[in-house]
Amino acid sequence: MAKSAGVALKRTDYENGQMYDHKGELSDREEAAWEGAWETVADKCETRAEALADKGDAKTSLGDLIDAATAHAKPADKVNRQWARPVLDGTGGSGRCRTNVCAPYRPTDAPAAPAARPRPLQAAVEFMACVEVEHEFGGDVQHLAAAFYDEGEDLRGEDYVFPDGYGQIVDLLAAQYKGTVHLKAVVDTVAYGTGEGVVVTLRDGTEVHAKAAIVAVPLGVLKNSVVHGHGHAAAAGAAATSGGDGTVPNGFAVAGSGIKFSPELPAEYVHSINAIGVGLLQKHAFEFPRTVWPTSYDMFNFVDREAGPKQRFPEALNWR
Repeated sequence: MAKSAGVALKRTDYENGQMYDHKGELSDREEAAWEGAWETVADKCETRAEALADKGDAKTSLGDLIDAATAHAKPADKVNRQWARPVLDGTGGSGRCRTNVCAPYRPTDAPAAPAARPRPLQAAVEFMACVEVEHEFGGDVQHLAAAFYDEGEDLRGEDYVFPDGYGQIVDLLAAQYKGTVHLKAVVDTVAYGTGEGVVVTLRDGTEVHAKAAIVAVPLGVLKNSVVHGHGHAAAAGAAATSGGDGTVPNGFAVAGSGIKFSPELPAEYVHSINAIGVGLLQKHAFEFPRTVWPTSYDMFNFVDREAGPKQRFPEALNWR
């Protein structure tokens, strides 16, 4: 669609990249060692993940499989020896970022780290998992279901970004649509299942009638719509909480921001909405007065050896 409409595109090739540390480019040998370590573990995880998918297991995390695959690894090679020191990363010693993807909290006045002990995830594997998986899904490997982490790999086509913004695609779709588009229309109620189609009631009282409705609102809105398992609770002003009660994981709920469904959503829908969460990935854009880096690469990976395996800004897209 974008190509046929003449929209400006920039192709990005994730295989066309270079790894760096504070000294400069990593040698081909070291870079191959890091990538090879990850590929070996990833192959083991893929085999286990396929078996979990066949069983419908959505509880075992990818992190669990990586732990198992690296449990007997010995940090004897150069790559792992470089990380054989304790690291303060604000994760309780686990080495995994809990508050933000690949951007851990690093207190400046924290007490000294405990004595180094063998890490269940070797450094090279954890770094590669960060840039290969966690950046793709915006979530920690411990929070990604192993059975489904590779969904979408079979999608064909290349990767592109839109220099002039993704809003161009919305404009293209809107130009082809012959109906009415309601902007800034807050949905209050979705009534369905009466045999007469669907009635969507807006907050100002306007009713929109249709044969069917596709509900594609953000997950947070859905969570507010099923607080405590009831389709009317959030809109009625029920206070939502996050925590161990399993009602609204990850603290998304805000009273009054949900949609009333009539009749209430089926129990299996409510369970799924409450069970899943949203990852967090921070992206920052930097503009420089001049280009001081190789323009032949699409991607740059920076190994911060002072940060530990869970890196700070380990991946950069070259816009030039």
